[in-house]
Amino acid sequence: MARAVQKNGVNAVSENYAAKRDLNRAFSLDLETGKVTNQKRSGRCWLFSALNTMRHDFAKKYNVKDFQFSQNYNSFYDRLEKANKFYETVIETAVLPFSDRHVAELFSMPDGDGGQWANAAALIDKYGVVPRSIMPETYNSEKTDEISEILTLKLRKDGLALRNLTNNGISKAEVNKVKKEYLNQVYRMLVYVFGEPPVNFDFEYRDDKKKYHFDRNLTPKSFYEKYIPRQWEDYVCLTNAPDHELEQVYGLESQDYIFNGQKIKFVNTDIQVLKDAAIAQMKNGETVWFGNDVSKDENRQQGELAL
Repeated sequence: MARAVQKNGVNAVSENYAAKRDLNRAFSLDLETGKVTNQKRSGRCWLFSALNTMRHDFAKKYNVKDFQFSQNYNSFYDRLEKANKFYETVIETAVLPFSDRHVAELFSMPDGDGGQWANAAALIDKYGVVPRSIMPETYNSEKTDEISEILTLKLRKDGLALRNLTNNGISKAEVNKVKKEYLNQVYRMLVYVFGEPPVNFDFEYRDDKKKYHFDRNLTPKSFYEKYIPRQWEDYVCLTNAPDHELEQVYGLESQDYIFNGQKIKFVNTDIQVLKDAAIAQMKNGETVWFGNDVSKDENRQQGELAL
């Protein structure tokens, strides 16, 4: 056993062959989907998944099987909203010491690329969407560790300055002026790494029947409202957290970073209720957004997931 682990590593040696054998890919319920989208080396699974729920409906409605929305477009505003929330919270908590748990957590990772379903819904509702061809991926959108590290350094530096200004009796108006300048700098950084988000664009495509379509002078919001509008308030996130009281609604206030956006809410329920709801939604022809901890139950190279 020791020789096997030393030669091949813990994960490879602990692979469960029975799980591979039992991984039957024939399903009683199967929805039509296009090609798999790839978040590459980024933490945008939550956003990819939300856009995919819309993408599948778009493909079915407009007969464009492998259409994709631009994940990069919404990622841009995600990072900008997180920076704004960080600055605002730094100002609000400036009187607290760095030993305070809230402040320590705030400065630990001020602008990562993770998120929740409600964050995606809020971003899409606020900024709309664009086709992937209008704002394609870049090196930095597909590999986010570099920009995340740089943003973390900048925001921590800015956060210290905003705390000092606030605690030194500088007027609220002057502090907000400095904060807006910092946010402008973040915007410029994001343009350099992700590209500048479009204000207007033309939508041009051929459907699966080779019919040509051309729609002029759209905005991200008008494109969203015209082609694939969603009533996000009609959806809820069910979760199964057995260490918390069931049939209660929980939130994650620290991750509600989108100004005037939809708040994160989870209805904690029995696992069977969650399964039944997911099946009912798929039977109704809708794909399901879901999140779970899969890091030790997957083989990315072979495309396998055993839960």
